[in-house]
Amino acid sequence: MREPRLGLVLLTFLVMLSMALVAFLLARMPQKISEKFDSTHRDSPLDGLRGVLATFVFAHHFYLMHRWSLQGEWAVADNFGLHWMYFAQNLGAIPVSLFFMITGFLFLNKLKQKEINWKNLYIARIRRIMPLYLLSLLFVVYASFKAVGVENVAFWDGVDWLFHWATFRYLPLNDFVSFVSNAGVQWTLLYEWGFYFSLPFIHTAMHQLPASNKKQWGVIALCGALFGWIITQTDIHHYWQFVLSAAAVSLSGVLLPWIQQYKKWLNVAVPLLLLATAFLFPPYTPLNRILVALLFVMLAGGYDFGGILRHRGMKMLGDMSYSIYLMHGVVLYGVFVLGGWFDFQAHGLLVYTATFPIIFVLVMLLSCITYFGVERPFLRRRNIGNQP
Repeated sequence: MREPRLGLVLLTFLVMLSMALVAFLLARMPQKISEKFDSTHRDSPLDGLRGVLATFVFAHHFYLMHRWSLQGEWAVADNFGLHWMYFAQNLGAIPVSLFFMITGFLFLNKLKQKEINWKNLYIARIRRIMPLYLLSLLFVVYASFKAVGVENVAFWDGVDWLFHWATFRYLPLNDFVSFVSNAGVQWTLLYEWGFYFSLPFIHTAMHQLPASNKKQWGVIALCGALFGWIITQTDIHHYWQFVLSAAAVSLSGVLLPWIQQYKKWLNVAVPLLLLATAFLFPPYTPLNRILVALLFVMLAGGYDFGGILRHRGMKMLGDMSYSIYLMHGVVLYGVFVLGGWFDFQAHGLLVYTATFPIIFVLVMLLSCITYFGVERPFLRRRNIGNQP
């Protein structure tokens, strides 16, 4: 019981230390390189927050990799105390909830515009999400067929498996638990698309567009069909995070003076709120969601954890957050399964946890490559033309 708790404490410390060192180094990069990170031209704590969230999701899956390698279970063990189990689960769940709320906040703010070019919006989303996802999917395909053997997969079974993955849904390949090859991160992208396809409905309700607007109703019909299908594939309860982000949209413009006035108190209260939520409430329960939403209201309103989330290096880390999120599973599986780099039988959890900084460096290097080589070219192209 003692080793799992110590492992979590050590992992949390190493995560924060690793982020601090990387942010320190990023902030000291030559200006010609640093200016290519878009967030360095903005002043929002949400930019730095995204890097923190992606890193903690990575840390959560790093922790799960240990148990999966020993026992074949991709889940947090329940043998080291209820509240420590909550903390281990929330290490990944709270960042996911906040990611959903960031998406909700950004796009609900966009809906304040009466006229939206829906074609451009969805093309921009495809360019933002799909290129890097397809790259990560190539690794999933390679790892999965390597594990089971191409000759052992029936053609139509392989087509069905690939279709599930291409639409962000998990399906094992024969008996191989294929989601381990990318840490199963694709499930959140299906919820993101579900929310995106709900936007025309929300926009129409907000602005009460006339029935004569045939173009808008055509968009609604198409998006309605896609949204209806996604709802059948997902757990509707996860959409509460997007709904709850509306509170931040309503309050973000008025909270900043209050946050600045009571900043010293908030530097104590907000971390305590975060710790209480992580340790006392199981993930994705109603009270957990409400407390996370309260935390997000503060962050969207301008609270930045004493300036940490506005640090130049943290914002640059945030720019790479999507790469960190999608590619950390590739590194974990490549190093620990395909590479066989660590002997899980011979070494305990604490020794394994001590390797986190090394894996973190590998994830950062790969994420930097995919950000500049895959993400950024499509992001630059996305900004050409009239965007919503």
